[in-house]
Amino acid sequence: MATSPPPTPTPTPTPPVASTPSFEVSVSPSQLTLANPLDPPPSSSILTTSTASIPNSAGTTSSPSFSPSVSGNLSPSSSANGSADGIQENLQPQGVSYGVLAGAIVGSTLGAAALTLVAILLFRRFRKRDPEALSKEKSSRRDLDGGGYSRHPPGYLNKGLDVPCDENPYSVVRNPSSPAVSFGRYIPEPADDNTVQCRVLNLFDMVSLHVENYYSENLSAKTMPDPQGLEQISYYNSPYLAAPVNTLLSRRGIRLQVITHCLVRTTLAAIIPGNHNASAYNDAKGSFLPCLSALYPCTLRRAPSSETRQALFAWRMLTAYLQQEDSLQHPSYTTQQRVAIESTVEAFTSAFSVYANPQHHRSERIQHLTDVMQAAANLGVWLFAQPCEFDYVWDSPTVGDNRIAISPAVVKVSDEQGQSLPAAQNIVETVLIGQS
Repeated sequence: MATSPPPTPTPTPTPPVASTPSFEVSVSPSQLTLANPLDPPPSSSILTTSTASIPNSAGTTSSPSFSPSVSGNLSPSSSANGSADGIQENLQPQGVSYGVLAGAIVGSTLGAAALTLVAILLFRRFRKRDPEALSKEKSSRRDLDGGGYSRHPPGYLNKGLDVPCDENPYSVVRNPSSPAVSFGRYIPEPADDNTVQCRVLNLFDMVSLHVENYYSENLSAKTMPDPQGLEQISYYNSPYLAAPVNTLLSRRGIRLQVITHCLVRTTLAAIIPGNHNASAYNDAKGSFLPCLSALYPCTLRRAPSSETRQALFAWRMLTAYLQQEDSLQHPSYTTQQRVAIESTVEAFTSAFSVYANPQHHRSERIQHLTDVMQAAANLGVWLFAQPCEFDYVWDSPTVGDNRIAISPAVVKVSDEQGQSLPAAQNIVETVLIGQS
């Protein structure tokens, strides 16, 4: 019986294994540089991918592999040092070394700090000088009001600025190589002669009325001055009287005139600038004027040099400017003036007390005379600030002349520019009483 051959088994097909792509990275060694992150990637860096099927001995395909490769000639004979040097060169910025870059940064920082320091110093110096400039500008524009000062018309303050030194009346510099120093802005408008005359005569009238109201011609033998009183009266002896004061007071009919002469002379002595002996004969304590006015060097007023007279004129005007109304209200000056007035009033009232009018109390005499002296002090300050200078002239007695000078003549000796007048100009005439 024939047997049929066994059926051949059908082979089971093996499912194909999916091949995974392999990657090949190709990098040129010349492009192995440390690139700036902001630069685009170099074009020579090539990333290639390829698939490869590696058959194994079983006829199957091997697992996919990732094989990065560097394209280029990498010579095995290249030394490690050469490779390191090449990489170090490529790591440096192109054309600039790190040392130069660091030096530039440090230098720019130090330079900026130095400039900032210089700017701060200049700013602080400007801040310090600026208030001084503002103060000078305000001072030059200050309005000269009060105390005889008034605002000048346009152009008056600059008078003489462009005048040559020899022709400029306000200049105190005569060096042709130096600019003229003008102080016209510190000179007030001069008062007219009538105003000066009225103010001076008003003071003389106040003094005369004080003597007429508070002193008497009548004097009994019981009230004759004692030795101490005679000594006090002797302080008021005057070279402009024909005899000592005690001798003249013993004569009836001229007592009030003699007392008036003594009081007028005492009052004027306290308001004459630079009269250091203002109270040498009445135990008073000094001038009624401010300290600077009282120190006026009056002995130089008659100096023959025009330069000296111009310097004195400048000194007097600048002093008066500095002693304007605000300064005259300073406590130190008001205290000094009050003490001087009180001392003068007390000394005069005590010396002539035996000739006082009994109808008035001592306190009334003191109060009224204090008011008279205060008016005299105000007149003295005002006259000192005038550009024109005035003087008091007493007539010296002559032999056989029995007249008594009650008050002196007031004369103008210089003009508003400080120039001496060829001849003194009479403002107030002297008052003489009696028969020659």
